[in-house]
Parts: sequence; C-alpha cells; structure tokens
Amino acid sequence: MRTFSGALIVLILSVVSGDDEVAIEGILGDSVLLPCTCKDRNLMVEFNWQMDEPHPTHVLSHQDNTTDFNDRYKSRAKIFVADNSSNCSLLLTNIIANDQGKYRCTFQRKKLHTRFFIKLNISERVACTRNTSAAGCEQNGCFNELTGTQPEYLVIPILLVLGLVLVLWLRWKFPWNTEESRCGKFLC
Repeated sequence: MRTFSGALIVLILSVVSGDDEVAIEGILGDSVLLPCTCKDRNLMVEFNWQMDEPHPTHVLSHQDNTTDFNDRYKSRAKIFVADNSSNCSLLLTNIIANDQGKYRCTFQRKKLHTRFFIKLNISERVACTRNTSAAGCEQNGCFNELTGTQPEYLVIPILLVLGLVLVLWLRWKFPWNTEESRCGKFLC
C-alpha cells in the first residue's frame, strides 16, 4: 500500500507544473493586471482563477466562452481569452485592500495541469506636503531614495559646499598672504 501511495504522489507531482510565484504591486483604487499566459491550453477544459491566501476565494471559471465570476469580482474583473485564447490574465479594477493576497491561475495543457501563482501586494497612494510629517513621507515613499532626506532640505548643504569650493578655487587662483600678493609685481 505504501508503494502505491508513493507512486500516486510522484504521478500527481509529475502532472502539475508552473509553481513559480510572481509578485505584483498594486495601488488602492487603481487597476492591476495579474498575468497568466496559457498558450496551448486545452480549450475544452475550464481554466480558473482563485485567491489562495489569506482566505481561499473562487474568482472565476471560464469554459466554452462562458465566464462565471464570483460576485465580489463580477463588476471589477476582466479576462482576455475572447481576444486571445493564450492570454488568461486577469485585470482587476478599483482594487480594494481585501484584494491583497496570493492568487492562482490554473488550466490544462496536454493533460498537464499548469498553475501560475501571483502575490498581489497593495499599497495606498498618499500625497506628501510640507505639512506631512517626516515619518509619514518616508513611509509613503516621498523621500529621496538616494539620501533618505526630502529634496528641499538638500539646498543649503549644496550651497555651502559650492561656496567652499569657490573659496578654495579663489585661493588657488589668487594666492593670499604671499610676498607677491602683498607687493604685487613690484619688489617691496
């Protein structure tokens, strides 16, 4: 019996492919495309989209040019197989916080079940103003990526460095406190 169950597990693992996970970033209220290329899929067998985490939820099933959407997604989701049978991607519009999670696209290709996993991360767009706290701007991506400071705070240090460079250049070009600088070209 153990040999049979071991062989069954190997058989199941050999007919499933495409277990890589892709991370997609979305902005609350915007649209996001969850990619799923289903080239050479069996058109007689349905393909599915579902959310696996945090709470398993059926998103849609499609077969024979008929798509059955979950009510939660019905007015906000679109697929493209009518235009291209090799494109099983899912477009979610007006995304909400509850859309964040791990999604799975499943279809059959030559008796091989293929799955694509998408991790959808959602963030909120926040406009930073002069009244926004420094921690708020840093958290929401308004800080300069190279220095970690807000760009307008760089003006004074840059002007100080430029002034120092100018002073050093002038000292080099026109030396001070030397015999020649005190007397000029004439001998004292």
